[in-house]
Amino acid sequence: MPQPATTQIVFDPRHDDRHPLPLTVAVELVGDEEEFWGTTTDISHKGVRVSVDNDFHIEALVRVRIAGFPAIFGRVVWDFDGQTGIEFNEPLTKFALRAVLRHR
Repeated sequence: MPQPATTQIVFDPRHDDRHPLPLTVAVELVGDEEEFWGTTTDISHKGVRVSVDNDFHIEALVRVRIAGFPAIFGRVVWDFDGQTGIEFNEPLTKFALRAVLRHR
């Protein structure tokens, strides 16, 4: 007899205050000049979620480019159904995050 589905809550150390932010961005694989254009869904000082038409490998090293800001380096921590989670190598400062949020 099939067992009922259960929900398991898993601690996510990346959980942080996320800010909705629809911006066009380029995501580039480090070491490869190919870039993929997408739209951010949300951002925190530790990372960003991007809707992009590409399947990235988990742990892939990437460069996120937002117009008017220096490139932000990070790694792909998840990729599912057209959404990609990127953790920044260095968290954004409060000043930098506020500047990006004002960029809307």
